Amino acid sequence: MSTTPPWSGKDMVASTAVGKTDEAYHGVDKQIKKARRLSDREETDRRLAWRDFMQGWVRNLGALFLLILAGLLVDGIFRATREVHPNIAAMQGGVSVVPAGETQATTASVNMGLGMSDILTTDAKGRAVVLFPDGSSIAVQPNSRFLIRLLDSTWGGKRDRTFHLLSGSAFARVGPYFGPRSHTLICTPNGIAASRGAGFMISYDPTANQTLVDVIQGTVAFRTSGGRVALSGTNRGTAAGNGTPIPSSIDYKSREVMKAIQARLQKLESPPNVFRKSEGLLLGLVDPVFRVVGLTPNGWNFFDSDGSRRGQTVAALKHLQQELTGESASPDTLNCATLAEMQQTDDKMRQDILRAFADNIIDSYQKTGVNSFTIRVRSRDGNSTPYQLTSGGVRELPPDNK
Repeated sequence: MSTTPPWSGKDMVASTAVGKTDEAYHGVDKQIKKARRLSDREETDRRLAWRDFMQGWVRNLGALFLLILAGLLVDGIFRATREVHPNIAAMQGGVSVVPAGETQATTASVNMGLGMSDILTTDAKGRAVVLFPDGSSIAVQPNSRFLIRLLDSTWGGKRDRTFHLLSGSAFARVGPYFGPRSHTLICTPNGIAASRGAGFMISYDPTANQTLVDVIQGTVAFRTSGGRVALSGTNRGTAAGNGTPIPSSIDYKSREVMKAIQARLQKLESPPNVFRKSEGLLLGLVDPVFRVVGLTPNGWNFFDSDGSRRGQTVAALKHLQQELTGESASPDTLNCATLAEMQQTDDKMRQDILRAFADNIIDSYQKTGVNSFTIRVRSRDGNSTPYQLTSGGVRELPPDNK
């Protein structure tokens, strides 16, 4: 009986066919897996390329944004430095200027720049419009002498301007773009008119030592060493000597004259554009840092830092205390803008004391005894820190947000 081997014949052929089929499937599977790996790698590469592309765009946009911010900041700094000082926007008749530190007058001209301690004078036919970049303006009337006492500002837009009308008249328009927490003061030898946004005429008669303040728009705080009054539209305040200002109504003719002047001055205003507003916001953010190192729109000076200015205020108050103590008795009243009642102190010393205070004035004076008094001032630092001086010494007060 013959026996057939298991690997012979048809079985062997079938086994071989199955083996070849398995090898074929295995090869196809390897190719599929390889294709999948290539596809996954390509997908990963595409995702990485997209991520790198987006990251590059974000970096570029971030760099562009920072570049724009830096450009706005630099341009804002240069703009703010240019906006400190006014110029003569218009004039007619005889107008002259005595520059700070000089005694000889020079003939004024349109676009002539003005600075602190300059004195502008007009003759009987002279008029001049002093214009600030924010649109605020002062129209100096005929037969007037007008002193620029203080031009102070911060990067945050706070501006303090103090002027001294020695004689004659001036119409002031404090425009809507003047700045938050800003002050405009026009002093006369016997009074102070203060405003944050108004239109008013102030006149001083040296012969009668009398000041008139006529308000056509907004509110003006008018005070003398004898008292104060708040004047609103179409109100007049009259003060002779140290007397308390007396309010009354403005006559029709004066009201129409002021309306005409205000309308002309209003045409000189121009609202800030979006770039100027953006620059203002940026400067407001860096203002606290700049104030620490004494960098202001007027320039860099260590003595203009907030800490130094507060120190100057305290030193000036102590000096003021010494001067008042040297008087035979504390004066009954004290002119907040000139300290004229301190007769044993020369004018230069009085002005040096006042320069350490906000707006170059003292805020209030009250006699409390024969040789005792209470004086309140604000420092010229960015926060206008208030201080009080009594016979017992100097004390810092809580912020009053003025």
